[in-house]
Amino acid sequence: MKLQPADIRIKWDWMRPKIEEMFKGTRDRPEELYAACRYGHACLYVSDDCFAVIEPTLDRNTGETVAFVWAIWGSSGNTMSRYMPELERIAREGGAVRLAGNTVHDEIANHFSRLGYVKAMTAFERSI
Repeated sequence: MKLQPADIRIKWDWMRPKIEEMFKGTRDRPEELYAACRYGHACLYVSDDCFAVIEPTLDRNTGETVAFVWAIWGSSGNTMSRYMPELERIAREGGAVRLAGNTVHDEIANHFSRLGYVKAMTAFERSI
């Protein structure tokens, strides 16, 4: 499965409901993802049954480029397993030394672990 770069303006009507569902329970807003892609801070990749948004970031401790997977969606239940090698290839070609992501959903976190990813941090907060 090869992911291809795509223009978010063309794919947005198809993506938006899926992004809204993914972002439930988070502080992320679909408009932020759209703007990041639209203005070149993140990149959209698509295939017939999947889309992923990757944002290159700089690790403030090491200065290394990290490819942050902002969103990934697919029509089948094994999207992450099927497309992770492709995402890693895209990240390497973009100069990244690591692929990273985060989630508020335990099921997705467990899936990352099954794919060999390790938890890099845990964040806590409380309203004051």
